Amino acid sequence: MGVTHSTPSWDAVVIGAGIGGLVTASQLAVKGARTLVLERYLIPGGSAGSFDRPGYRFDVGASMIFGFGKQGTTNLLTRALADVGEALDTIPDPVQLHYHLPDHLDVAVSRDYNTWIATLAEQFPGEVRGIRAFYDTCWQVFRCLDAIPLKSLEEPRYLAQVFFRNPLACLGLARWLPVNVGDVARRYIHDPQLLRLIDMECYCWSVMPADRTPMINGGMVFADRHAGGVNYPKGGVGEISRRLVRGLKRHGGDIRYGARVTQVLLERDRAVGVILANGEHLRARRVISNATRWDTFGRLVPEAHIPRREKVWRRRYKPSPSFLSLHLGVKSEVIPP
Repeated sequence: MGVTHSTPSWDAVVIGAGIGGLVTASQLAVKGARTLVLERYLIPGGSAGSFDRPGYRFDVGASMIFGFGKQGTTNLLTRALADVGEALDTIPDPVQLHYHLPDHLDVAVSRDYNTWIATLAEQFPGEVRGIRAFYDTCWQVFRCLDAIPLKSLEEPRYLAQVFFRNPLACLGLARWLPVNVGDVARRYIHDPQLLRLIDMECYCWSVMPADRTPMINGGMVFADRHAGGVNYPKGGVGEISRRLVRGLKRHGGDIRYGARVTQVLLERDRAVGVILANGEHLRARRVISNATRWDTFGRLVPEAHIPRREKVWRRRYKPSPSFLSLHLGVKSEVIPP
């Protein structure tokens, strides 16, 4: 039988050791909060973790990693690691993506912006001006984002503080809030094949076509891949989470693996702790969920306590298309130099 303590054992309990949960937990620990991360699996990282098989190490999900730049404010991973006394060597990827598409369209996205534009211009000579105009517009969005500290673009109080510090950048972003990438692409580009390529570009980064990808998202990835670039962490993507865990523990925080949360404890509609699958009760001043919003609201938080704004979001939500991720181990000697 679990025991419920009347006083909080922790200042913060974080559900899930994905990158979001680990950055949150480590930042809290650095500021002196007694912080515990609860992870249901045996390794940290979530979709940004890695697992080993004899002779191979596989990334669970993403292997194209932003956030390791040296300048601006979009180098979020560099700064998150530095905040907890960690750093991670990376390998710059000279080719961000290589598309092999129908009708013999074969294009590699170079890390160098001008090389990428030249590659597209060679493939689509009738769209030279439109190509430059579209991707330059993405840079306009990126420069606004890079001029402000990126913490929460959904928190009104934080946005108000940012606005007073840098009103021009905020106003520059505001004009793009209701706009999607497809709208901007069609403004400058008319070739159907090139528009399909931009659709594919959006899908690779946001798992949505251009018409459903916000221009702010498009501006971020289509420019930052040339600014900070895509960099692969030495040791695999899972090394990011392992370094964050090390930094978390260095600053007094802790993490428990195999700890599956089954319910968020509520008192007067306020989260005060969690219940684990083994019946253990843990109380905390704050409960932070890095589980998916579907798991958080409906499984961990009972339906009767789901906030109204979450129900509105569910009605408006449109699922993205599915995709298959296949992990293959290939001997290095069979790969051409």
